[in-house]
Amino acid sequence: MAAGSFCLLPYATDVTQLGALLVPLALGISTLHSIGIAYTFDLTSDEERAQGIGLQRTAVDVGYIVGASSAGVIASMTSIESGIFNAGGILGLSTLYLGMRMVAKYRNDHASNSG
Repeated sequence: MAAGSFCLLPYATDVTQLGALLVPLALGISTLHSIGIAYTFDLTSDEERAQGIGLQRTAVDVGYIVGASSAGVIASMTSIESGIFNAGGILGLSTLYLGMRMVAKYRNDHASNSG
């Protein structure tokens, strides 16, 4: 949802279309962050939780820096659309990766609990 909205941003021709794309983008990104925090809570003990959340937030912040920088470099070398598509693709791939990891953990947890 977020990656698709992000990739459609270059095609918005007025503020109404931009707003319609930014709503699902914001919902998708906030959901992705919430899932990451919940996943971190699930993986860490009470004693490690603050470090885990700090590490997760640091990774998100570094991702913003690297993502914006790479999109800017690509956009300056080619076009703004290419930069946006690159950032949307990375967002989509990271969402897919996190989803696959969570499904694998869920299956593993349920397989060990049922036996």
